[in-house]
Amino acid sequence: MNLAKFILQKIGIGFLYGVGFVLGAWAIGILVNGTPNYFESEAAKTTVNESRINQSLNVVSSSVQIKPDYANISGEVFNLENDLVNQANIELYLLNKEDEMLHKCTHLLNKPIPPKETVNFSFVCNGFAPSLYKNFGSHQTYAVK
Repeated sequence: MNLAKFILQKIGIGFLYGVGFVLGAWAIGILVNGTPNYFESEAAKTTVNESRINQSLNVVSSSVQIKPDYANISGEVFNLENDLVNQANIELYLLNKEDEMLHKCTHLLNKPIPPKETVNFSFVCNGFAPSLYKNFGSHQTYAVK
């Protein structure tokens, strides 16, 4: 009986150390990388579906730095409405020279955009093939409420 209790105690202590390690690694990841960006990525070879353009939000400017396996995106989105927009999705389309979509990233801009004001955004898009780097031609960025 004492042996079984001893073994169960050791297993429980090991479990707690494991949970502590995972939580510690997660906290260090947050400190190093900042708060997580919630984005979805999908690769497809189609043209951009412009029906996603939102008439109440306008991406005033955007710039993309393409690297072999990720892209840095930054820009400004303007709220054309008379109401506060609490959150929006920033959609980035990476296109080849024929304007065919190579990759799409969506970033949740989880900060309010006051009426008739501009808010900055910046995020990283990853998960695409290195061949995209060679075939990249241009980008289009949209804000969707």
